[in-house]
Amino acid sequence: MKRFDSWVYETAPCLKGSPYRDAACGLVDAALQLGNGAEAWLLKTCCAYALFHLKRELEERLDDPLPYLIGGLQRNAEMLRRAGEAMPCMKYSQPLVESAAAIPQTTATHYANLFAAFPQDKYFDEPVKLLKVRLERNGYPFEHFPRWAGLDLGCGNGRYTLALRRLGFRTVVGVDFSTMNIRDAVRRLQESSLSNVSYCVGSALDLPFEDDSFDFVFHNGVLHHTLDMRGGVREMLRVLKKGGVGYHHVMPSPGGIHWDMVEILRVVMHGVPFEYARNVVSLLGVPPNLRYLMLDHIMVPINTRLTREEAERMLREAGAVSIRKLMRGADFDREERITRGEPYADVKYGIGGNRYYFEKA
Repeated sequence: MKRFDSWVYETAPCLKGSPYRDAACGLVDAALQLGNGAEAWLLKTCCAYALFHLKRELEERLDDPLPYLIGGLQRNAEMLRRAGEAMPCMKYSQPLVESAAAIPQTTATHYANLFAAFPQDKYFDEPVKLLKVRLERNGYPFEHFPRWAGLDLGCGNGRYTLALRRLGFRTVVGVDFSTMNIRDAVRRLQESSLSNVSYCVGSALDLPFEDDSFDFVFHNGVLHHTLDMRGGVREMLRVLKKGGVGYHHVMPSPGGIHWDMVEILRVVMHGVPFEYARNVVSLLGVPPNLRYLMLDHIMVPINTRLTREEAERMLREAGAVSIRKLMRGADFDREERITRGEPYADVKYGIGGNRYYFEKA
């Protein structure tokens, strides 16, 4: 079996031990053999495009997913090898590679570019429907929303900030590190008829709010992309009022085939410029919301996953009480599929998700 540099195994631990290890290693070897340059970036992005759709198809199948997955990995490895052999020797000037900015700014720019393209229905309507189901099925107290002030922590361009307001919160503030996201959020707010919503630029690791400022804090998958997740959780609890309620979402480990595929593709896409990948999948006709799902975790600089024990300990150490893992979700959410007992759900999704209800004592 081919041996890789340590960073490869650190990025994708499943390459050392999983039922599809050999096929995954073959794919990674084929991708790494391509090297860098525009031709390699194109082939790698097309591979990510193909495997993203294979993963979505696999999730809808009710039979054993392993043969289907292994076959897909092998076909894409062969595609990379053959296409690499067919590439001409002539080399042209390459597209400009984004500068090696600090990780927080790189992350902010990555998401801002993905979010900005969302059409109106995916921005205004879909988040309300999804969030309503997720909160209702997990017993959040809707009756208190009209008197609560909410914070959307790492709000992106404000999709869920507006969803919280439309679900009845008295006021909602969205905070995000990206000035591009906040500009887009303000623009979209002005297109709506909503009041009592505001936005500000700020770091999730050093929130620009006083202690005990909010009745509800909504964190929907941001801190696992930061350099100090534990510090971000402390900040989340600091700004929450005593007796306040939170929604906390970080990535799970084990995560089954779903997250193993993300990490394999993080290796495949290593070195591909963000803008280049976004342009390629756009030219392939992928709609903006699926562009986001495809490139989100496989290209962001930091992508930390936590076990259930690690996630809950982090909350407890920051002062959270009444912590409970959310076992329900929207119909396509991984924890919902597990709870409903879909065939092979544990193989596909591991523990499903690390979404939590919590309170502050």
